[in-house]
Amino acid sequence: MTKQISKKPQENYNISKNNWELILLLICWALPLAWVASYPYKGNNEDQNVKLKTHLNTSKTLIKNFYNEYEAVPQNLNELRAYARAKKEDFVPWDTYGQRLNYLRLSPDSWYLKSFGSDGQQNTLMTDEDFVVSSIDEESSQGIVHDYNQNAILYNPVILLGSNSPQGNWFAKLYLDKTSSTRRLLVRHRAKNNYFMIAEHDTVEEFYWLPDGYRIIFSATGSSLYRDGIYLWNLINNKLTNIYPGKYAIDSMNRGIRQKQIAISLAGIMKKPLTVFAFSTEKNAGPIKTTEFFSEHNFIAISLKEDGKTIVNKFENSKSWYKMPLVNSWTPTSDILQCTSMHLHQVSWCQLPTEGAFQDVIEAWQNYAVEQSSNPIFPYTLMRLVILYSDSYDLLSHKLKSNPNNLELKRNKEILRSYGAEIAAALKDLPTAASWLKATAWYSLEQFYAKKSLPFKASKVIIQEASSAVKRVKKMQDNTEIGENQ
Repeated sequence: MTKQISKKPQENYNISKNNWELILLLICWALPLAWVASYPYKGNNEDQNVKLKTHLNTSKTLIKNFYNEYEAVPQNLNELRAYARAKKEDFVPWDTYGQRLNYLRLSPDSWYLKSFGSDGQQNTLMTDEDFVVSSIDEESSQGIVHDYNQNAILYNPVILLGSNSPQGNWFAKLYLDKTSSTRRLLVRHRAKNNYFMIAEHDTVEEFYWLPDGYRIIFSATGSSLYRDGIYLWNLINNKLTNIYPGKYAIDSMNRGIRQKQIAISLAGIMKKPLTVFAFSTEKNAGPIKTTEFFSEHNFIAISLKEDGKTIVNKFENSKSWYKMPLVNSWTPTSDILQCTSMHLHQVSWCQLPTEGAFQDVIEAWQNYAVEQSSNPIFPYTLMRLVILYSDSYDLLSHKLKSNPNNLELKRNKEILRSYGAEIAAALKDLPTAASWLKATAWYSLEQFYAKKSLPFKASKVIIQEASSAVKRVKKMQDNTEIGENQ
């Protein structure tokens, strides 16, 4: 008798397709949790923070070593990671919360490396400070405080080197990086240098603190990511609002949306009613005549209301407040800021001469340009040099009218014109220059090519020892080579 073995149905041994899908789903869900649980820096909050600070300080040493070797800080975390691997150093680009560290190169020698902490967001004026290491804590936080009681003027670029908030507890500064063509605006606490915020826009040009001390107005153009405009930056909630008038600007950053280009230069802040003044025009690729840009036609006033709304006015009918800055002259003495309580570089720029022998005046400005070629005031220094060369060219042109056969004067005049054209061409193509500076430099270049001076002046230069002038100007140009190096 044969014993029969009972067989269970095959479906008891086979796992259905649906069950396999469920298992795969559970695996996909469990793997991230396992990674977080096994992350080398994972622990309780206090332990995480201690390990995070150690990790950041080790990374700071690595960045400093990179700078000492290459005379510039890394472009990004990938470059830093590759350097660490080449040096057989340990570097993890994540913080103890499992989030990627935030690294930003502000300039060739300025940087920060930040962890956004447990909330994963940038700190604001109302939140705790993030964990951060940087080169910024080694920089001075001494700057100027804007005078809101003065009339509108040409923007004073010394603000870009550092400006304190009206209450004196915060400090804002612009950083340029020629390699990435970025202009970054950073705000930090003066007592706690590592407590800072960075504006999202990557091509900030000019800025003012508003009187309340927690908002900043800045202009920004030329970005491949964000719209041109005039932005209101609220430091309490880290919100940016584009308040620029017209159909090409709307109330957001609008990443990646095409637009017409705008040339903007801020011109002042009025406290009551709170109003932002600026010169502004839509521009195509091409030159803009300087005196036309700084004209009543392009002068706007944007009133900021308490409810967040804005009112835009042309200021043509209120000339009692507004002074035309460009008619026959343009001098640093028209700037409203006094050279007191400033950083050394700001004082040095304010004290540059605008009167005297033209070769001495040009040499002083040119030496400053060479020494400060990496700071945000450099494009404005080139602009002043362009105008000084024009003033000197015009001076020698008038001298030749009374002595038309003086060959030395003719030769000196042509050398001044050619050097002025070189610097104008350099400014026109300078990636870190504001759009309005590039466009007006293009106009200046065309004037030099046409053997004409600019229709305004920025100095009271004179001829002194004309026989040696050309030699000294040649020596300056040979030593600096601004046009070629920048």
